[in-house]
Amino acid sequence: MGTNKRYAQHYDGLMDARISDGVMRGDEHDTLDPKQLALNHEPMTRTPKPQPARAWVR
Repeated sequence: MGTNKRYAQHYDGLMDARISDGVMRGDEHDTLDPKQLALNHEPMTRTPKPQPARAWVR
């Protein structure tokens, strides 16, 4: 399947609105499953100063 590049900003805006609505309702957020986290290979760490990041999640 391809992507519709002509209307990408429109669909990005719809997804942003859907995420914002879920945050406002207090919905549970999606997270990675244990296999994806691979905590036995990489330890979980938290930075004392949050860094800007951009990520796509399922």
